[in-house]
Amino acid sequence: MIVLDAFDELNQKSSPTLLTYFQEIIHRCPENTKTFISTRSFPAIERQLNPDQSVEVNAENNGPDVMNFIDQSLEQRIKKQELLGGNVSIQLREDIKNVLTKRAGNM
Repeated sequence: MIVLDAFDELNQKSSPTLLTYFQEIIHRCPENTKTFISTRSFPAIERQLNPDQSVEVNAENNGPDVMNFIDQSLEQRIKKQELLGGNVSIQLREDIKNVLTKRAGNM
């Protein structure tokens, strides 16, 4: 498995070369090699990737996942009494969830 995080932070002149190397590795070993590239929207990269094998994660399509994570994390901390000794009212729970969700911007 090859993981490349924050691909958009590379020098834009060298990133196409690196992506070409990745494509060559994938082409030579398609059954044995899995790749994961995380990047912000970067048209130069997007043009070279196979859209059928890409998953876009953005604020519009991951909101439910963020809300689920916040909900589970909050409940876990309350259950373990890590937050106010476990004494958190329903209203306060909702307020915390709303603030965290808003600040996360669904990301």
